[in-house]
Amino acid sequence: MRKLVSLLSLLVVFSLAVSAANTAITADLFTAKPAGIYVVTGVTVTHITPTAVGEQGVSMKPSFKMSSAVKAKLKGSKASTHAEPAAEFVFVGADFRPSSITLIELDQKDDKREFVTATGGMRGVKIGFDKKATIAYESVALGDNLHKITPSSPLKPGKEYAFVRASLTEAYPFGVYAAAERANNQ
Repeated sequence: MRKLVSLLSLLVVFSLAVSAANTAITADLFTAKPAGIYVVTGVTVTHITPTAVGEQGVSMKPSFKMSSAVKAKLKGSKASTHAEPAAEFVFVGADFRPSSITLIELDQKDDKREFVTATGGMRGVKIGFDKKATIAYESVALGDNLHKITPSSPLKPGKEYAFVRASLTEAYPFGVYAAAERANNQ
């Protein structure tokens, strides 16, 4: 009986090791992939389709501070690419350096998504993303022009996010939704 229990324990450990090996992100998974940003969920690798950053408009908040914000817009209420809360991402290509791409939580409004690119008020103007919407992430180089990206905290279900280039020319949007809601969106 002890031998059977030992054998079963060994089998469980082996299957866990094989499962972990199957989900490990390695450079080999991306050797034939074109440049871009990918979301990795389990053993599934999905390319995130880039979206042009649309018009930027100014929104005023009526208050004694006279503050305003410049917001960039992405068309559509939801992204076509979905990720899990603990998803990992991979940047492939020389144009995809972690230092020039920011992860942002998007504001969802009607048929568009938007994010702050500048704020201003009585004390001056600040160019840059809203710090409250910026999501920190860790980057690990997997090889030349290949970086594994892991958000520092799990992403919130029901929210839209985007990797945005510093040039504000394009964004790589994705949503974090439960499986049932993902099926309804496709």
